[in-house]
Amino acid sequence: MTEKSLQKQNSTDVKARSLWGDAFRRFKKNKMAVISLIFLLLLALVGVITLVIDVVTDNSIYDQLVTSQNLTQIRNAQQCPSPGSG
Repeated sequence: MTEKSLQKQNSTDVKARSLWGDAFRRFKKNKMAVISLIFLLLLALVGVITLVIDVVTDNSIYDQLVTSQNLTQIRNAQQCPSPGSG
């Protein structure tokens, strides 16, 4: 082999990519996947922010709406008779 053929062969070598690099490159090309990821990150951010606001303001919506309910009437209505008491 001559020097020119070796140089030509070396210049056409393709740069190797890792699997993660290839996956990320393909992910960036898919616009809908990127938009979906941004949407999911925004939902997670809103969830975390609402929890922080709830804790910081001491105006717990959970305490007001869930723990203050009287659920004994609902529980009594849903109780089924035992199988032996027929």
